[in-house]
Amino acid sequence: MKKILVIAALLLLNATQAQQFVGNWIGKIAVQGLKMPLIFRIQEKNGQFSATMDSPSQNVNGIPFHEVRITSNRILLNQPNLGVQYDGTYVNDSLYGNFTQNGVSYPLNMARLVGEYTGIAKRPQEPKPKPKFKYRIQEVVIENSAEKVKLAGTLTIPKGKGPFPAVVLISGSGPQNRDSEILGHKPFWVIADYLSSNGIAVLRCDDRGVGKSTGNFSTATSANFASDAQAILTFLRKQPQINPTKTGILGHSEGGMIAPIAVATDPANGFLILLAAPGIPIDSLMLLQNQLVLRSQGESESKIQQYSDFNRACYRLLKSNVDAYELDHQMELLIQKSYPDSELKAQNIRPLIQQFTSPWFRYFINYNPDVYLQQIHTPVLVIQGDKDLQVSPIENMKGIEASITSNGNKHVELHLVPNKNHLFQTTTTGKVEEYGELEETFSVEVLEIIKNWILGLPNQ
Repeated sequence: MKKILVIAALLLLNATQAQQFVGNWIGKIAVQGLKMPLIFRIQEKNGQFSATMDSPSQNVNGIPFHEVRITSNRILLNQPNLGVQYDGTYVNDSLYGNFTQNGVSYPLNMARLVGEYTGIAKRPQEPKPKPKFKYRIQEVVIENSAEKVKLAGTLTIPKGKGPFPAVVLISGSGPQNRDSEILGHKPFWVIADYLSSNGIAVLRCDDRGVGKSTGNFSTATSANFASDAQAILTFLRKQPQINPTKTGILGHSEGGMIAPIAVATDPANGFLILLAAPGIPIDSLMLLQNQLVLRSQGESESKIQQYSDFNRACYRLLKSNVDAYELDHQMELLIQKSYPDSELKAQNIRPLIQQFTSPWFRYFINYNPDVYLQQIHTPVLVIQGDKDLQVSPIENMKGIEASITSNGNKHVELHLVPNKNHLFQTTTTGKVEEYGELEETFSVEVLEIIKNWILGLPNQ
């Protein structure tokens, strides 16, 4: 009887300890300079525990964890579909642990969330539902038969007779929805609202495999995305009320790499707008980016040099003609040689190698914008923010200008806008970690430049 009582007491103690995890928890992980809040909501019902995850900056809520395991003061949360795991320890009403995604771990300490999360900065520029917009909103689906994908998007057309000038928006790296949503900002929605309120039609689409678009994003390269952009541009030119000779394409960041590929051999393209776009070979751009971002985060020059040497060796290997098997092997040797005493565990090397050796990254790192920019004969608008740490403004702007003018194209307008970061938010530092903290989504000054330039294009 005494043994039974002891066991019962232990079970009661364990159940009581497990209850300490119940509730809402909040913490932030730092990913490439971005501090992203995560919220865990842990519940108990009839002795069974469940948990969900919110990512407020990505506007994603209620992702269920498939496994919730609690042992004494330790909790393990697992979401295999996303490759996500959290391993935390309860200490003094806080959780201390690591958040792992696809084998890469980030420290994540969490505190109890009282009330609802209100930490996302206000987004005053985001268009609010109005009784009457100054434009019509049309949902569209575009078929790219060459790639066997369907691209869902939103076309905003100014009210009136037309025909109107029009522009396709092409977003940067990573799976993006039609608003190019990042950290609670919707820059493409802001751009579309502003331009279509001022006489310019805008078409923006979900990337393939994102939102309502079909296809597989993870297996695509920038060349595939350029094919999608061509299909979207062709569709837009055929729409009623659109002036096909004044219809062009706007690309931001990697979108500024995709857009020239899409229109380099397109004689019908009306214009090209490049925002924070590459103008030098991508391997050189990435080396500069890593140095600028690390320096802004206070990293030592010796550590920056170590990272640069490693990246330079990686890029050299990726630009070689070795087959996939040999590339995989050589990458593993390079990582182990470069970081022999690092905390990079064996299980974390594999996802890193997969990222570096993916078809998208191999195409990306081999890209030289000069090949396509020198084929552009239509008017070009180039805008760079002077605080951009991801696409160094001077080097890339000079590269773009040199490539385009090399073929005799004199219709190039350049703007280096003061105090603007990679997302064209107003800033004094350009730091990546500020993107989500700033209330401004996209500078009105830059919107004005884009609007005036498009409306000022001569009739063809």
